[in-house]
Amino acid sequence: MPPTPHIEPLSRKHRTVMFVMSILLFAVTVPLLVLYAIGYRLDLESDTQNFRTVGGMYVSTGSELAEIYVDDEVVEDMRLFQQAAYIQNITAGMVRVHTQGDGIETWVKELPVYSHLVTQAQSFNMPSQSTVRYVSPYVNDAGVPLYREARVTERPFVQATTSIPIIFATTSVATLGSENPEYTYLETLFASTTEERAILIERESYEAPDFSFEAPRVFATTTATTTIVDGNYTLQKEQGEVYVSWTGSLENIPHYYCVFTESYIATKEYYGEHVADQLFTLSTTTATYEQASTTVNQNSQLCRTKIKLDRKWQVVIWLEFLPGSNDHVLLQLQDGIYVVEVDDRAWQNVQQLYAGDYLTMIVDGEQIFVKDGDIIFEVLLDPLVVSN
Repeated sequence: MPPTPHIEPLSRKHRTVMFVMSILLFAVTVPLLVLYAIGYRLDLESDTQNFRTVGGMYVSTGSELAEIYVDDEVVEDMRLFQQAAYIQNITAGMVRVHTQGDGIETWVKELPVYSHLVTQAQSFNMPSQSTVRYVSPYVNDAGVPLYREARVTERPFVQATTSIPIIFATTSVATLGSENPEYTYLETLFASTTEERAILIERESYEAPDFSFEAPRVFATTTATTTIVDGNYTLQKEQGEVYVSWTGSLENIPHYYCVFTESYIATKEYYGEHVADQLFTLSTTTATYEQASTTVNQNSQLCRTKIKLDRKWQVVIWLEFLPGSNDHVLLQLQDGIYVVEVDDRAWQNVQQLYAGDYLTMIVDGEQIFVKDGDIIFEVLLDPLVVSN
């Protein structure tokens, strides 16, 4: 009968040696890991110090076509299943980050990176050419939109890429197809919207003067408003300007409402004068800048709860949150429809979705519809990708 396998235990001496070595390894590696995690790096090339401090940057983008660049160097290690990147080992200082790609607009920011901290940024990239889905009054049996041939040379057909085929008919389109129920629904929606906004515009123009000797006017009742509340965000038009306010708890305030700063000068240098003016006020007694009463301190940062949007010095005709995002706003200005980021650190990126005057814009669910003349279409947030 073969002997049963048997393993002798380690001797007491060997076990003691292994235990001591494990303790030493733990005592050496844990502090090094902690130092690495909080932003210290071993610098073997320096003659004056063994460790140097670094920061990081987390950049996300909603477009699959966008590549992320930090100081003009492309970031290779994009996160799987998420259009984002965490860039480590950045020396403290001002860092320029941008995202770009084929068929999309370029987004750019210049932000400070601090030692031991991670700077966050969220980019967006709208199509570089307007991409639309036409909604025609009539469609053929296959559901293809039908238009009169004369419309080929009209806006928006001459300036936008369509995501679906369309047919331009030389004869009456009504005889070639059937009524499109989506068009009927949207036409009714636009009609009611136009009436409500006309009342709002009249009310705004009446309330604009500081005083009046006329008797107070009575306006028709309307459900339209220039204040939009979505969760903890409030989008509001006040005296021609547009603001986005955070009304939730300070523990959950979005990162771009807050900055690391202690003075007006530092804020102006790192984040822009417009941010510094929101966080500090000039004292009339001491002639120095003091923290504004409207700001709050949170996690060693100075925060404001209200940010003004860049309207490109134009009159704001209408405004909505961008579908699926409270960090970006749709502004209908005099020369077209734009997407504006709320994050105003350094500056606010503004990208045009569709160019044109005398438009009407509505958001229905997650879709953006525009009426240009009597033509209705959906404006898409992704560019048309043509396969070869």
